[in-house]
Amino acid sequence: MANYVYVQQEINIKVGKRSPADYIGQIREQCQSGKLAFGGIDTLPDFEANLVANCIPVNIYEMTLEDYDEFLGARRILMARKIKCFYQNL
Repeated sequence: MANYVYVQQEINIKVGKRSPADYIGQIREQCQSGKLAFGGIDTLPDFEANLVANCIPVNIYEMTLEDYDEFLGARRILMARKIKCFYQNL
């Protein structure tokens, strides 16, 4: 199963039952304010680089629960591209 957001266990506990839209919004606020609430990412470029590194679609900001199937399809493509790139560089 693909996660909707990037999280480590301790961050997952802090996130609790928040929706991805709320959680992503709070991460973006964290990056603007510098006040850390979830993990150590404190700039938007670092957060966006983390999304790319974890094959999270960049339009995650607009996604809701109703977009989960779209999210899975987009993430599947991103993961396949990443695997293909790794394989071609062996």
